[in-house]
Amino acid sequence: MDFSKPKNLIILIISLLIIISLSINASWAWFNFSNNKPIETSVSVLKFDFRTDNKEFNKDIIVNLDLDSPNNYVDGYIAPGVRGYHTFVFSNANSDVPVEYTVTFDRASSIFPSNMVFYKDSEYSTTITDGVVWEGVSLAKGATDEQTFGFEWKFETSESANSNDKIFKDQNISKAGILLKFTINAYQI
Repeated sequence: MDFSKPKNLIILIISLLIIISLSINASWAWFNFSNNKPIETSVSVLKFDFRTDNKEFNKDIIVNLDLDSPNNYVDGYIAPGVRGYHTFVFSNANSDVPVEYTVTFDRASSIFPSNMVFYKDSEYSTTITDGVVWEGVSLAKGATDEQTFGFEWKFETSESANSNDKIFKDQNISKAGILLKFTINAYQI
């Protein structure tokens, strides 16, 4: 290209002005949009505070059993013929969201006499064999719910029942005695 002609010189000057203008615009955009300006916003996190027997969720709970037959209870020991229950209190009182919970009974990991029967209620009417005790129970935010779990150590007079009771006593004399394991799953809905 011959720059001695005015037409070519004008094209060169226009091209240089375009390149300079693009460089200035790109630099301006880079500095205005790439710096770390704080974004001001307000977000509140909803509170999930589900409790069982007034204990924090996912904590081990040791329950005190209420006995219906105190004659079969002496100095911290129970015997065949005893009936009892525990009322679980599920609380969603401090949560901002509703929850749904399921309680399962883990028979395989529990320690109890072979002739002990478990119930979903304190009337001893709905038996539990294994697995789900209460399923999909909805609890509104701010609400509480009570569920009662009953048990009965059947008094049987047969030799095999007496033998099983004695075996249970001998095997668990130095352990915690009767140990019932439950799993409580709760999630917001």
